[in-house]
Amino acid sequence: RRQRAAVKTREYFRGRGTAPRHYRSKVHFCLRRHILKLLPYPARPRKPSPQHERHIRPQLQGYLLHVRLGKPRAVKHIKPHKHGGRIGAAAARRFAAEGARIVLADKDEANGHEVAKALVKEGGEAAFCLCDVGNEADVQAALDTAARTYGKLDIVVNNAGWQLNKTLLETTAEEFNAVLNTNLTSMFLFTKGAANMFIAQKTGGAIVNVCSTFAVVGSPGYVAYHASKGGVASFTRAAAISLMPHNIRVNAVGPGTTETPGLHDGARDTGDEAKGMASFLALQPLK
Repeated sequence: RRQRAAVKTREYFRGRGTAPRHYRSKVHFCLRRHILKLLPYPARPRKPSPQHERHIRPQLQGYLLHVRLGKPRAVKHIKPHKHGGRIGAAAARRFAAEGARIVLADKDEANGHEVAKALVKEGGEAAFCLCDVGNEADVQAALDTAARTYGKLDIVVNNAGWQLNKTLLETTAEEFNAVLNTNLTSMFLFTKGAANMFIAQKTGGAIVNVCSTFAVVGSPGYVAYHASKGGVASFTRAAAISLMPHNIRVNAVGPGTTETPGLHDGARDTGDEAKGMASFLALQPLK
């Protein structure tokens, strides 16, 4: 009976059905009104309405970090920007395999050309654009290159990142700002620039921000990285709600510890790479 009551209560809060009889108390409805007051739109009716479907449901979905799996649909252009790591390159290869045409934006020219050539060699279409992701002019140039090269822009993947392995007391203000510029400001610049382009094209679009589990957990080091990824998570929610009326989806994915050169750099920063890697892996519940 308790299980049936719990199911009915969940349906009630989702705007369907009625609450179990023993939940229909003054306390219950006061609590429900208090929860719904937290929403930026008026409280939802018990039964779905056009307003609920148009405003409230997408609003609630915008509070979450969505992880989408499966094949992308109608993907023609994607611009992952990678900052010396390997997550961006892996994403580019997957999109190329699905038929996407790619523009890579990176300030590491040699590495960027190397990845682009590898994608072309594997049968994909790819171009490289030299870009400082924290510079607004460079960002706009990269977006313009994608639109000019392939006709229009459909998807942007914000993947630039810098992991500074320093504690709060060791991190300087300059280092803190530099990490935020690479990890967070770059996402704002690319998201805003891409959104303006999507709106001008009248096609809608998709933006994927690479976040991190460090957005929701803490650690002794990486204080600037933690701050930047927490900002990415919050920024993604705000951007998803803001751009929803323009048919632009903004989502984030939060990878855990991933085998990249940056991970080994962080392990070396501990003073003993082997012990550093062992400590990183010990934090993972799944091996």
